[in-house]
Amino acid sequence: MKRWAGVALACAALALVASPAVAQCAMCKTALTNSSEGQRIANNFNHAILVMFVAPYAVAAVFVGLVFRGRIRSWLTQHVPVLSRFAAPAPLRAAP
Repeated sequence: MKRWAGVALACAALALVASPAVAQCAMCKTALTNSSEGQRIANNFNHAILVMFVAPYAVAAVFVGLVFRGRIRSWLTQHVPVLSRFAAPAPLRAAP
């Protein structure tokens, strides 16, 4: 688990350090940075590109998280009956 946390932290650090100009194509960058108003728009354009880049991965991460949550919950109900909310009650034994 610590390994995945380290990988996630490294990816986040790289994303924060990345140059915003790299996100734009050459033509868009040239068109937007030639004017003062265009420079402000270029900043918003960079943010929009990053949002479009991150959104599909966030949706996939939620889906994978829900799948793993279901698998863990299923495993717990089969192997740890005390934690099961949906398990049938144990049958009563007749007194000897």
